[in-house]
Amino acid sequence: MWNGVTNNPTFNCTGYDLNIYGAFRAVAGSWTFTQDARALPIVDSFVVRTNITFNKSGGTFTVGKGVFLKNLTSATSIQASGSTLSITTGDLDISNVNANSVRFGGVTITNGSSKVNNSGPATFNLGNMSIPLGSFKVKNWTGTTFQIGTLNITQDSFLIDNWDSGSFSSSTITCNSAKFHIKDWSGTSFNCNSNISTSSSFKIKNWSGANFQVSGTITLAQDSFLIANWGSGSFSSSNITCNAAKFHIKDWSGAASNFTSGNISTTTGGVKIKNWNGRNFQSGTITLAVDSFLINNWDRGSFTASTINCGAAKFHVVDWSGSNFTCNSNISTTAGGFKIKNWAGGSFQVSGSITLAQDSFLIQNWDTGSFSSAGINCGAAKFHVVDWSGINFICNSNISTTTGGFKIKNWAGNSFQVSGNITLAQDSFLIDNWDTGSFSAYTITCNAAKFHIKDWSGTSFYCNGSISTTTGNFKIKNWTSGSFQTTGSITVTQDTFLVNGWSGSSFSAGSGISCGNARFQLSNWTAGSFSAYSITANVDSVVIRNWNAGNFLTTLAISANAKGVLFENWNSGNISAAFSHTAADLVLKNVAAATTVTLVSTTDIRKVVFNNAPVNFNGSSSSFTIRGDFDLTGSGVKYSHSGTLNIYGNTNLQGAATYTHSGTMVFLSTTAGTRIHLNNYTVGNANFSGSGTWTLDNPFRVSGTTTHQAGTLVSNSFRLYFGNIYDATSASAKSLNLTGTDTVYVGYSFRLNSGVATTLIKDVAVLKIESNVATIHYIDIPGKSLNDVVVNTLSTSTAVYDVQFLGTNAIFGNTKIKNNNNFLTYFNASNATFGNVTISYPTANSNLKTIYFNAATTTGNLTVTTAAGLTEMVTVQNNTFGNIVLPTSAVWTSTNGRNQTLTGLTLDGNCITPAVIKSSTTAVTTFTDVSGTNSFDFIQTQYVTFTGGATWQASNVISTGTTGLTTMTYVGKTYYWIGNAGNWNDPLHWSLTSGGAAASCVPTLTDSIVFDVNSFSLANQK
Repeated sequence: MWNGVTNNPTFNCTGYDLNIYGAFRAVAGSWTFTQDARALPIVDSFVVRTNITFNKSGGTFTVGKGVFLKNLTSATSIQASGSTLSITTGDLDISNVNANSVRFGGVTITNGSSKVNNSGPATFNLGNMSIPLGSFKVKNWTGTTFQIGTLNITQDSFLIDNWDSGSFSSSTITCNSAKFHIKDWSGTSFNCNSNISTSSSFKIKNWSGANFQVSGTITLAQDSFLIANWGSGSFSSSNITCNAAKFHIKDWSGAASNFTSGNISTTTGGVKIKNWNGRNFQSGTITLAVDSFLINNWDRGSFTASTINCGAAKFHVVDWSGSNFTCNSNISTTAGGFKIKNWAGGSFQVSGSITLAQDSFLIQNWDTGSFSSAGINCGAAKFHVVDWSGINFICNSNISTTTGGFKIKNWAGNSFQVSGNITLAQDSFLIDNWDTGSFSAYTITCNAAKFHIKDWSGTSFYCNGSISTTTGNFKIKNWTSGSFQTTGSITVTQDTFLVNGWSGSSFSAGSGISCGNARFQLSNWTAGSFSAYSITANVDSVVIRNWNAGNFLTTLAISANAKGVLFENWNSGNISAAFSHTAADLVLKNVAAATTVTLVSTTDIRKVVFNNAPVNFNGSSSSFTIRGDFDLTGSGVKYSHSGTLNIYGNTNLQGAATYTHSGTMVFLSTTAGTRIHLNNYTVGNANFSGSGTWTLDNPFRVSGTTTHQAGTLVSNSFRLYFGNIYDATSASAKSLNLTGTDTVYVGYSFRLNSGVATTLIKDVAVLKIESNVATIHYIDIPGKSLNDVVVNTLSTSTAVYDVQFLGTNAIFGNTKIKNNNNFLTYFNASNATFGNVTISYPTANSNLKTIYFNAATTTGNLTVTTAAGLTEMVTVQNNTFGNIVLPTSAVWTSTNGRNQTLTGLTLDGNCITPAVIKSSTTAVTTFTDVSGTNSFDFIQTQYVTFTGGATWQASNVISTGTTGLTTMTYVGKTYYWIGNAGNWNDPLHWSLTSGGAAASCVPTLTDSIVFDVNSFSLANQK
């Protein structure tokens, strides 16, 4: 013990070991102790309470009962950096020391603690420290630098309490069972160049200094990792492993302060950050198992982590008003929920997916910024977004929940975007009170959940795939703006598909709506349009009610086989749809007169009912099938159609304001007593193909073709206008009953089947064939009988066309044919019978008019007249005629060897063109008349025989190979050419006197001709 005998004693032990069997105490004076690398064992304690310069350059330094440095000034320097201080029993107790420096090569305290109180030397370096049974505590530090190497303690604590200035640095801090605590720090940096570990807790409270840096890992086992009231500076570590401890940060307020760590993990505790008002939080993977990941009251700065694996813990962010939250991979919890409440900061970004299993995914009261993630898998948890007024919600893949619902309530932000599918199983897909922005997703599969949207006033709802629910319903209520669109289908199995209170823009279902067992209903529609590829409600009905604006469109069919389709209280807009519900009705009730109903594709219904619905019904080019009655009685409907109209029941057009049909009306009744009332309207084409009976209630008018395939058509005394063609050539059973009808009108073709299954009851009806179409005209009635037939061909085409009478064993009444231009007449009906036949050519043209009898016929009187041009009649088979009157200069050619029997023949030529009656070859043809006289003038006969008892005579005849004809010899004349140059066959150039008047004849082979001085009067012509 040195008691200060002198003021500045010097103790030099260089070159010597110094064994002190008692204590080393410096309690007064100011002295110097120097020892080189020699042993300094002290059995008792080492006490310094006065200024000392202690230099020990190495060697052993052991103290038995503690080291006590107290009340030392800056003049003190303890330098033992080359020696390890080893304390057997007792503490290293440094109190109120303001020394220049305190250095030890290392400190080992076998049974004691390290205590530093109220001290602050310029340099404090203790080297590596081992404290197996005690604690390490620094309290009230005001110095500059505190350095240690490796620190290893076992129990109690590592404690820094009230650090005011300077830095702390160490290599590794191993606390074992001791806790690691720092509180009231306002110094500079804390630096651990390797790891900090404790099986107890890690706590930093009231930090207002510079940086806390751990180059390695912070490891603890229980209690908590706690940072409370951090005021300035940054925190950094490699990893933080909490094991069974919780991770807590609260009251972080350093505006420029960062928290940086590698991975953070805890096996039984939570990860919680409360009252953050600092800069950035950055970590690697965060792993916990129970309790919760909680951020509560984050005011400033950003959060970044690699992966957040919550295990069975919940994920909560509450009261965020900082900048961005970023997770560079996944967030998951197996048993907890995912909740963000009261967000008023920047963006929340998860590069990977969010996975939870139960409870809920909940975002509530989001005010600013965007949310994004790769995918959200809720497991059995529900998905809820409530009170959103921020920017975008983006999910770059799928959102799914197996037992929870999907709900968005009170949305007033921008867009909600899901690049993938939304899948849920029960509860509901619900959007409630959407004010602004758009919603988009790929496919929405609700399974047993219902799909509901209500109180929408945003922009667009877009589903790029389909929407489906297997047991729930689909309902949209109070939609006031924006569009709803799915490119795929909407599938509902039961309950209802309902859109009620729509005043937005367009609703579109690109691949159709299938309601299964559910009802389809649109109600209270005041703006915008509706379109769907198709609508199917096979167990219930399709109802559109209280519609005040916009158009309704389905590209394919509306199917409602059970209860039908109803448009009720329709005040504005048009309807474009098809209907496919063979057991149900289409009912239009209280539909505005300006409404146009357009069939966009094939339609098949039981019947259409117009109840106070004077609509414009446009069948377009679609096929329209009505399984019951087609009844427009009293409706005022303006009907137009260019497609096929199939009708199984009665047809009554009495109520139609206008009716235009250019397609085919197919009558398919299978019962007797079916009525047709066309109200004097004309249909495009008609086809009778049912097995029933149709009775007309007014004239029947067709502009195109009437096909009679089956069934019985009863004219009921009304006229029939069959259009251009009446075709009854099919082999099936059919009947045309014309009882009481005076005239049947057909354009250019009337044809019947030859079989007995086709019957014609002609009564007194006249068949009139009249058309201006340039085509062949047919009357074909094999084995059937007609009354009078009138044929008028009105076409002015210069091409050659035919009028053909066909049908073996047919019977025609009196027949009148008026041919315009180049029509040829063919009587090709074998063994047919005609009444009187009149053929006229009223058009003044030079065309050759030809009449062919190509089959054996029996004909009454035949009269042919023509306004101009020549006529030829050709008979190919044996025929029987009544009286025949042919035009002047006509030619009758008959096939050789045939017999033409007649009761009279008028056939004359003139001096210009003689008439001709001849055989087709040099073989003789016979013309037979049994009585009377047949006289001809200006006629040529070739290879014919006149016989039968009648007198046959001719004047001005040229005869070759002819018998039976009494002829008056033709006396040749002399003709003089007059009028200068001209055509030989021009009768104006021939006169019976030289230079006289025209004789209006042309010389024949038996005449003489003269050219004289009076023939030419012009120069060079004589």
